[in-house]
Amino acid sequence: MFTKYQILKLSFRSDINFLRAIAVLLVILYHLNIKFFNGGWLGVDIFFFISGYLITNKILNSIQSNTFSFYNFFKNRFQRLTPSLISLSLTTTFFSFIFLSSAELKTHIDSTFYSLVYVSNFFYSNFDFYNAPNNKYLTMLHTWSLSVEEQIYILLPIILIFIYRRNKKFLVYGLISFFVCSLLLTIFSVSENIFYNTFSRVWEFFFGSLFMLFEKRIKEFGLKHS
Repeated sequence: MFTKYQILKLSFRSDINFLRAIAVLLVILYHLNIKFFNGGWLGVDIFFFISGYLITNKILNSIQSNTFSFYNFFKNRFQRLTPSLISLSLTTTFFSFIFLSSAELKTHIDSTFYSLVYVSNFFYSNFDFYNAPNNKYLTMLHTWSLSVEEQIYILLPIILIFIYRRNKKFLVYGLISFFVCSLLLTIFSVSENIFYNTFSRVWEFFFGSLFMLFEKRIKEFGLKHS
């Protein structure tokens, strides 16, 4: 199933950049409380799908060429994301000291710490939103998605390498298994904060992974029936 096609390294894709732009716009419109865009949070789901698509291609391409390195992979992820996150943290902390109340400032400092170690989604999973300041004053709330992304960036290469080296023929079945389990967790969970749970988001990344693996077959099928 998987071994029929060689995984080729992706070149620049204008369609992916366009999809990213749409996702950003949806999220912005959602947070601006613009009418008819109450579902703009779907932009985050699109981002996760794109991330799964791109990072799976990158990892599998490196595995096939025997050039994959955990050290280099995590170093690149760190260098790509952490400087911007530190800059954001310093900037928001400066303005938080000026404009926020003591309780709001404490929440900001706590959330900033968890954001910098990429676990802010767990922080917000156990957060008391009912008694907390207005969401507009939760300065680092948006970093939950970045934390989820980084956690899956740790999980995904381990899964891909383990299955690929054991028997790459089972790679697709392994990804489908994780996809289904995560999707079922999302659908049937009764937790109020499942929204921030890493494992309830795995299916979005792995949907992107599976699409990447089957993309060529999907295109061939479309051409055959067009």
